[in-house]
Amino acid sequence: MVNQTGLGNFDGNADGIPDLVDLAGINSGQKAIDLSHIFVMAIGQITQFLDHKVQLLGVYNDPNNALNTFAKIRIWYAGNTYDDTSHIVDLYQGGPLFFDRNNTAGTLLPGQRSFHVTYLGYSGGKCTARDWSMVMQGETFYVNGARYDIPFIYLPTSTTFKYITLRTPLIKGEGTLDDSYHSITNQYIVKIPSYNPFPMLPTIQWHLQHDR
Repeated sequence: MVNQTGLGNFDGNADGIPDLVDLAGINSGQKAIDLSHIFVMAIGQITQFLDHKVQLLGVYNDPNNALNTFAKIRIWYAGNTYDDTSHIVDLYQGGPLFFDRNNTAGTLLPGQRSFHVTYLGYSGGKCTARDWSMVMQGETFYVNGARYDIPFIYLPTSTTFKYITLRTPLIKGEGTLDDSYHSITNQYIVKIPSYNPFPMLPTIQWHLQHDR
């Protein structure tokens, strides 16, 4: 996919509505948090969560348990401008299945950042799955070719998350920034959404005292 926009408009299921992200876990020792989102998918549908995409290829009866089903999914890495490293895997009900950068399914190693998917069930022709991604303080990750640095994650206690700081460079391009003569570079800027203007600050009154 070309002309992707990173996290500028997170709409993981392409329904035109920005999706909320859930806090699914805290690891204070690693200064890390687990972010997640639950998707309800039809067969053939593609969803994206941060730097990975998942397509539901089908849902089948579990040969080891007639009461359960499993989902066959295709997974891509979506950190670059073009998606890559496509793998097809079977996703069974139960615990999450972990994937590394190359989308190799396996066991999560200590300190390793991963993307993971949990198959929650199938009903009414739709599959419900939770996508997870761990983000850690000090790391850099990419979404659709846009770079995101995480300089700080504030965890006041071992069970409390306060906020996360993301920093992204302005992507190189042609032309000028606004109406100035400065060309577009990759210098860091602070991104302030247009719908969130600066608050009005009170007038500052100076009180000066002079010694006599």
